Amino acid sequence: MLLTLIPYGLEVVGNVRNTVLQVRGLYWRRAIAIVMFAALNVLVTVLLIPRMGIVGGAVGTAFGLLCGFVYVQWLMTAKADYLPWRFYTALLKGLWIVVPAMAAVGLALRLWPTASWLDLMVKAAIFGGAYAAVVWAVGMNRTERGYFIGFARDAGLVRS
Repeated sequence: MLLTLIPYGLEVVGNVRNTVLQVRGLYWRRAIAIVMFAALNVLVTVLLIPRMGIVGGAVGTAFGLLCGFVYVQWLMTAKADYLPWRFYTALLKGLWIVVPAMAAVGLALRLWPTASWLDLMVKAAIFGGAYAAVVWAVGMNRTERGYFIGFARDAGLVRS
């Protein structure tokens, strides 16, 4: 699962990249590259599944996604005068706290046996609440917290 989720995660955080490419008139190049790397993904997956089984499918998918990611990062740097490494450096500054904290919460929750759907929902609520608290403390600046509080106030969830 992680073989496909990690490259996909890199792709998902790229909405800023997509906006930059659109503004610079380069989004069409990304679109063509996605089609090409999707075809590569299918080819590599078909070749690896007989040798590696379902793991081969995950490796093929990860390979296609990573090739597309590398190409788009090159495109951003060479043609759009954008430095993606700055974005990812800033992203990693927060992740080095969030990932270990959430791993600890997840491991602690594994100690609690899940015997029912209610147990599962409570564990999910605890994990979600812990994630929200960590992101509030580490992942949001004062302005972003203000936006969130304003939205919650407008929705009637909190009073001022």
